[in-house]
Amino acid sequence: TAVVIGQLSDKLQGRGRSLRTLTRRDSLGDSERNHLQAIFRMVAELNATLNYERVLDMALEVSASALSGFRPEDDKLVGGLLLFDGDDLRVVSGRRLTHADWRVVLPGEKGLIGEAFASGDPVLGNNPKMDPEIKRLVAFHACRQLLCLPLLVGLETYGVFLFGHPMRNYF
Repeated sequence: TAVVIGQLSDKLQGRGRSLRTLTRRDSLGDSERNHLQAIFRMVAELNATLNYERVLDMALEVSASALSGFRPEDDKLVGGLLLFDGDDLRVVSGRRLTHADWRVVLPGEKGLIGEAFASGDPVLGNNPKMDPEIKRLVAFHACRQLLCLPLLVGLETYGVFLFGHPMRNYF
């Protein structure tokens, strides 16, 4: 977990520097500038905290904020950070998940998650109810598009960020 947190922190710091350059340009509107500044605050807090559970929650929120692209419909974004605990994936942070979703354990071998691990790249999907693993996560049933981001460092697989939205072509 510490390796994943370190990798996320390093990547977010780099993104923060490039996003700060964007906020200085006059092309951004006030709401976009405010949104980016909120992301910067979260990244700064992420780097300052020693509570790993808080870091995981913040990593999910920063990722969700980056994915929303300043759109008002982001309030319907469902997300989860699932990390391996032994051979199984467990939800360690979530956004709009049901109580039952927090207890779900997945093997991470089939469907969208398995495809993301096999390719090492983000993968889009459209039907969570038909996915052999994601169908067990009730909060994703209303989603029409999914995004699965594998968390890999070298050849080591740590877990996935899983996001869903009820609007098709959201990602």
